[in-house]
Amino acid sequence: MQQGTTQLAAAPTGSAITAPASSTLSPSVAGSAPQAVQVAAAAPATAKKKGWFEKLQIRGYTQLRMNEIVGGAKTAPSGVARVRSVQDGGINDNGNFSIRRARLVVQGDISDRVSLYMQGDLATSTSNQSNGESRLHYFQMRDAYADVFLDEAKSFRLRFGQSKVPFGWENMQSSQNRVPLDRTDPINQPVPGERDLGAVAYYTPPAFQAIWNELAKDEQKLFGNYGALGFGVFNGQSVNRTERNGGLMTVALATMPIRLDGLGGIFEGQVAEIGASGILNKFRPEVRSGGVSATEFADNHVGIHAMIYPRPFGIQAEWKWGKGPVWDAPSSSIKS
Repeated sequence: MQQGTTQLAAAPTGSAITAPASSTLSPSVAGSAPQAVQVAAAAPATAKKKGWFEKLQIRGYTQLRMNEIVGGAKTAPSGVARVRSVQDGGINDNGNFSIRRARLVVQGDISDRVSLYMQGDLATSTSNQSNGESRLHYFQMRDAYADVFLDEAKSFRLRFGQSKVPFGWENMQSSQNRVPLDRTDPINQPVPGERDLGAVAYYTPPAFQAIWNELAKDEQKLFGNYGALGFGVFNGQSVNRTERNGGLMTVALATMPIRLDGLGGIFEGQVAEIGASGILNKFRPEVRSGGVSATEFADNHVGIHAMIYPRPFGIQAEWKWGKGPVWDAPSSSIKS
């Protein structure tokens, strides 16, 4: 036996045993000790950082309708209007099934301060085809914008591109969250299609964002994060239309969620929201003879909204005052 082994065997009971030097160990033992130390001290592997294109997500939704049950009678007595919808051309004399919306969304954060959002609709139609017949299911851009966050908390943001105009609570609420089939005509009238091309600044206080996050966790049907305060400028000719008058539409929004716990009783856990929005614009409407009106009309509106989120019961109300271009039958002309 080697000398190191003989010394270990002869050590008295209870004595401290000194570990032999590596030079006295067998080659197999001497070679294995450093290897164990190296394995224990190995640095953990670092996770590969995702590229911006790996942070994008794709989602969408589709809404199919059976219009015959809401279309009403094909004929009506003189002076009696039939059931029709300004927003849904599928409600007509001979309509049955129709695809109201078929949305495809690509969105994601390309950096800590910049996010992208793009949405298209596969259920749009075009006219001016053979004999004026419409063609259905064209893919058309709805949203295409970038958000630039000015602070780490993401309370301040600038939005550039085609996006929703911050006017009217119901207008800003996504169609996949809204309970009614379509938006109310008076609220939707100032901004047909709800969108336009421009730039907007939004601010959301952290305290307000915390309330909205709580409501989202409770699966409430929110209007989306358009800020507690918003101010923007847009072309003002509505979605996917050419700018016609060289002017800008100015829009402002203010909305505030309020906890009602302090009232106690039936208001325990309830959240209310109140707000207002306004639009100043000059608009050139389309005319039946083709193109748009040579005259621009004032299109100015103010709206207010108030609601109590359903926990489990709620109420939502909006009201709008405004002045815009309308058809005047006696003079057969457009007036404002």
